[in-house]
Amino acid sequence: MGLEDRFLNTGWDEIISALSICFDFTTWDIVDGKLTDPTYGDKEMELLIILFGFEKTQPGGVTTGALINPVDARIEWVLFKEVLIQFKSAGSSLDIGYKPIFADEASYQSMRILAAIFMCLCLSTVCCEAGFSLMANIMTALRNCMNIITLDCLMQIASNCPKIDHLDGTMDPVIMGICFEAFDHWASVMQRFPGRAHGHQGRKKKGSPGSLSDFYEDLSKTARAAGGGGRLIESSDEEDGDSEAHGAEQDADADNEMGGVTGVGDYEVKAGWHVLNEPASTPELWSAMKEDYDWTNKRLVHIWVLPYGWDSSSFNHQLRDQDGELIQFFLYARSRQMYSHELKLETYGTDGQWVIIQKN
Repeated sequence: MGLEDRFLNTGWDEIISALSICFDFTTWDIVDGKLTDPTYGDKEMELLIILFGFEKTQPGGVTTGALINPVDARIEWVLFKEVLIQFKSAGSSLDIGYKPIFADEASYQSMRILAAIFMCLCLSTVCCEAGFSLMANIMTALRNCMNIITLDCLMQIASNCPKIDHLDGTMDPVIMGICFEAFDHWASVMQRFPGRAHGHQGRKKKGSPGSLSDFYEDLSKTARAAGGGGRLIESSDEEDGDSEAHGAEQDADADNEMGGVTGVGDYEVKAGWHVLNEPASTPELWSAMKEDYDWTNKRLVHIWVLPYGWDSSSFNHQLRDQDGELIQFFLYARSRQMYSHELKLETYGTDGQWVIIQKN
């Protein structure tokens, strides 16, 4: 079904024509302050009174009440025509002419309603098309994540605000002050994440799991280059000496909630955290429960070599090798690498090789 079939015999063309004849005074033919046809618009006004002055039952059974009083509308129309003739004689536009009419709510109540309907008529799709073009100019391909609220605000500014030209030097200082104030507020509350928006900037990607022996070798080279001995704790129970040398603490990593690492020796827990007791009473029990251990809100702190010392990590994942042995991987924020540990219960403790900490 086409548009002509859908809106056949609705009478909208006749209604729009009647509103234009009665209220578009700019098209009236006036000579010496009077209409050339004294009855001009009377027939059309009667049509509008019948349409808007009585209750109507729509096809869906919905009843709409009367918008105007028929008796008052006929009396007002005679006087209202004289007012419109004065607007026409003065050369007023529709906006200027109807402004005092809409401002005075006590006079011409029925005529004001019909005039408002006439002034609200959208006889063209130009304004709609202009709105779509403006939206397309603002929400470009580079700004396709803009939400509806921001888009609406920017369209309101572009549509209603005065044009701002930074080159001619004639910008209103009040508007300039508002712009600067708005920008300062935006800059103070906006959070930027360049690492998420651009792949070649910002945060480094997490590395793949590395070999623990390779990591020990790198740490040993760093310690020797720094001139420090320290104690190197490997995955066995043996220690390579009893000497304890304290190295310089490293700067905190942005992702490391523990604020960096501590020196070698007994572990000193950071403020806001506490060391948990041994996770099991016997090594056999710990081996049995290690796979199902809950690492939620907990961190593993393991001792390394100078100048790193104790370093914290978070549980990442676990798997079993070909022999069925459980391997657990922990992510170290400082190096952005994952390493596995045996986590033997015999070496647990602040004076041992590893501890589990939890936030207070």
